[in-house]
Amino acid sequence: MVRLTLKELWAHKLRYALTGLAVVLGVAFMAGTMVLTDTMRVAFDRVVASTTAGTDVVVRRAGAIDSNLGTVRARVDAELVDRIAAVDGVRAAAGSIQGMTQLVRADGTVPTMTGLSVTIGANWIDDPSLNPLSLVEGRAPRSGDEAVLDRRSADDEGFAVGDEVTVLTEAGPHTFTLVGTAAYGDQGGVPGATVVATDTATAQRLFAEPGRVDAVVAAGEEGVSPSALRGRLEDALGGPDAGLEVLTGADDTAERQADLREDLRFFDQFLLAFAYVALFVGSFIIFNTFSIVVAQRARELALLRAIGAQRSQITRAVVLEALVVGVVAAAIGLVAGIGLSYGLRAMLGAAGLDIPDAGMVLSSGTVVTSLAVGLVISVVAAVVPARRAGRLEPMAALRASAAEAPRIGRGRVAAGLAMVAAGGVTAVSGVVRGGGPGLRVLGAGTLAVLLGGLVLGPAIVRPVLAVLGAPARGVTGRYARGNAARNPRRTSATAAALTIGVGLVGFITIVAASTRASVGDLVDRSFRADLVVESGSWNQGFAVSVEDDLAALPEVAALSPMRRAAVEVDVTGTGRPGGTTGTDVVAVDTAAIDRLYDLDVTAGALADVRGDGVAVARDTAGDDGLAVGSPVTFRFAGGPPVTLVVRAVYDELLLGGSADGWLVGLDTFTAHVPDQFDQRVFVALADGVRAAEGLAAVEDAVAAWPNAEVQDHAAFKEAITDEIDQLLNLVYGLLALAVVIALIGIANTLALSVHERTRELGVLRAIGMLRRQVRAAVRWEALLIALLGASVGVLLALGGAWAIVATLRDQGVTRFAVPGPALAAIVAAAGLAGVLAATGPARRAARLDVLQAIATE
Repeated sequence: MVRLTLKELWAHKLRYALTGLAVVLGVAFMAGTMVLTDTMRVAFDRVVASTTAGTDVVVRRAGAIDSNLGTVRARVDAELVDRIAAVDGVRAAAGSIQGMTQLVRADGTVPTMTGLSVTIGANWIDDPSLNPLSLVEGRAPRSGDEAVLDRRSADDEGFAVGDEVTVLTEAGPHTFTLVGTAAYGDQGGVPGATVVATDTATAQRLFAEPGRVDAVVAAGEEGVSPSALRGRLEDALGGPDAGLEVLTGADDTAERQADLREDLRFFDQFLLAFAYVALFVGSFIIFNTFSIVVAQRARELALLRAIGAQRSQITRAVVLEALVVGVVAAAIGLVAGIGLSYGLRAMLGAAGLDIPDAGMVLSSGTVVTSLAVGLVISVVAAVVPARRAGRLEPMAALRASAAEAPRIGRGRVAAGLAMVAAGGVTAVSGVVRGGGPGLRVLGAGTLAVLLGGLVLGPAIVRPVLAVLGAPARGVTGRYARGNAARNPRRTSATAAALTIGVGLVGFITIVAASTRASVGDLVDRSFRADLVVESGSWNQGFAVSVEDDLAALPEVAALSPMRRAAVEVDVTGTGRPGGTTGTDVVAVDTAAIDRLYDLDVTAGALADVRGDGVAVARDTAGDDGLAVGSPVTFRFAGGPPVTLVVRAVYDELLLGGSADGWLVGLDTFTAHVPDQFDQRVFVALADGVRAAEGLAAVEDAVAAWPNAEVQDHAAFKEAITDEIDQLLNLVYGLLALAVVIALIGIANTLALSVHERTRELGVLRAIGMLRRQVRAAVRWEALLIALLGASVGVLLALGGAWAIVATLRDQGVTRFAVPGPALAAIVAAAGLAGVLAATGPARRAARLDVLQAIATE
């Protein structure tokens, strides 16, 4: 049986090659993602280790805050450097500064500040063992007007030693003379970032705080271990009791490496999700192929049963075929994934994250996982056809035709309807619940509806095709419609793959359109300012002096900046670690914001939010049981816990603001946050000032800031919705893989169908059907299958998107928008792609030799 199975595979290698291609693509995407993330992890670990190799101990402020803005902690006094240097066993100590800034390019523009593209303002440390930077060209900075730039950024931006470089700081734009370029550890620069280093005093003034540093790094004398040195420093400094945290260099390195891995985790999971979708779609192709193969080989398998083959042998033979296909396809997919990892790496480089040179990393986990997933998907998808083959009765099968039974059992219909109904009820309960918990319930319900729809699929094939196939007139059209409906199980399984791909594309399209419409409504409803000065940065912005420049304009009647900082909130007031939440807080001019932005205050007054006052979003207030007058404990990174009192509750979202809706006045923010940047400034023009005149005046006032973009109402809304479109395009590109696999399934099914109907096609040709009519019939059949999958996919997308939008109504997605032209284009594109996928099978069908085809058994 094994030899017979292997010969069967070799005899129909093209048939199984098309089947395996689906597995190849899915495994390749998964393997490429795993190779890339393993490579990134090893490369970044090496970079971090190389930059901290000479540091034995790190002393920093205890009590970091983990928020939406990352991990933030208070700085330490610079005088701590001398105290640490005086401790027995310390060979050298230095303050370390790594603050945020923005480099102005040679052409006067500023790159968009994102998590993958930042500029670090650092101080130059004289001791080479403690300095993560090492000179490549030039010399170290010696004055406040000199700086060193990492070599990679200097090369990328075209800067050379002797050029002037400008950075945007808390104190305003500052121009340096570039006196040197440096490597970062054993690399030319920080992956995905730019480093500008100047002397310590200048770095404190521009990137940190005068008299303070972010941490103190120290190296021990020969013979003093890092752990022993840490113990001495803890004794000398007071350790946690003094609000300080002392780590060995190895612990600091491990923590940084873990933080980088955590940052990469989302990227890894995001790409793997699309790989799993592709493999799931591919499983339908495998199932369908083996179902057709079993049906077409019914007589052959029955003959084997008649001459003594057991049921289990037949079943194992079909499973063995799937096993061989899975192993070969997974191996090819693994090799293809290695090549794909370089493409993904280039994509990341274009997004601003250059991966250090560390060679490709192919771990045993990637190899085992890729082979195992490809193998399991192939075998599991073939189990049902294999069992069906094993149940064939010898004499019944010898008398049967190759066609599958067209009748759909009542039990299947009942089971499908029950699953759809149960999933629908579950999904509706998730919509009613809303928020994060509602999304989880909705996800379970949606999965049940999808699985029920797949079970129910064969029962709806004929009625749906009767509608979709109405335009297919004439002999070829009726013949194609009859062929598509002849085997509803086969047609349903073929269309199901495309249903999933189109359903996901349609779902994302509708959710994105709804989000855009909701954001647009929010801007129209809330945005009262005439202009907004946008920095495009989530962690920096402009110096607060911009406010004075704008306020001095006669064209400006009112303005409010928007600032943002990390904070730890304890609504219980206990101060226990379990009762606190890391988040972020937004600051505005609460006396002026109502004129500029409508926050829809439902209780209290924003004008009272100053000093010890705070405003909170309605949803957060409801979740935490807060009302006007409720005390809330806040801990900013710059100091001890403080108690603020809720003075207002508001309902509207502040775009770009806190995810949890905490808002304070500028005086409170200034008192507790050391780094002051305006991320955005809302501006109202004076009465009688024309829009164009006001726009020109504001642009002139912020001309010194290359990161400042002055937007009116329409431009502000467009800028926000453009971000949604950028993410949408990325998702489209990744989902295209699932659609391609689905189209391979259509081509595979039609190729097998043409083979199955060889004699039938020969008879039709003999009685007068032309070659072009044969080609047209096959293309019509492909079009109907594609339209079946696409139309059902769009219906599922509409239902799923509506449920998501309804569930997220309290998170600001308040409008369900159906982009009719876009959905129509998706269905049309699926139909056209289906016709193109049928090109090969149609050509082969038309070229059949009539006499040989008629003689075929």
